[in-house]
Amino acid sequence: MHMHTPQSTPHVIPPAATPKRVYQSGTFSTQRDRAAHLQLLSMLRTAGHTVAWAPELCSARELDAAGIDGVHGLIFGRVRKALDDAEVMVVLLDCIRFDDGTPWEMGYAAARGIPVYALTTDTVRVECDMVLSLGNILQGSTITATSHTMPDLLALLHD
Repeated sequence: MHMHTPQSTPHVIPPAATPKRVYQSGTFSTQRDRAAHLQLLSMLRTAGHTVAWAPELCSARELDAAGIDGVHGLIFGRVRKALDDAEVMVVLLDCIRFDDGTPWEMGYAAARGIPVYALTTDTVRVECDMVLSLGNILQGSTITATSHTMPDLLALLHD
């Protein structure tokens, strides 16, 4: 499967006229996913936005303290709170897997009236292991706008 490499960070990231509280979503199970998320996170924060991202919502100590029986509730509660506090959601949609929390997060944001801005750099999404009919319904009903580069996504937030 061939995927485009996410666009490199531009040398100058314009500050947002009105910084927003952003919830960043999307799978982060591969090294490529994590690299793309970290790049987007850096761009958003450099532009002045406050960004909540699931891997940063709970410390290792909190996860250990919650134990095997409490870890899912802890994560779910933190994600829901971060979404409740968000003004916008950005989601990396490259090959999302529907066992990830991304679809739930997108639906929850849309139900609360939070705009969902998507970034997809994947040119062969059909080859992903996602359920296409569910994915099309979900995307069509929740996504405010879609971009194919990180700078373009950032520009959507600045409009």
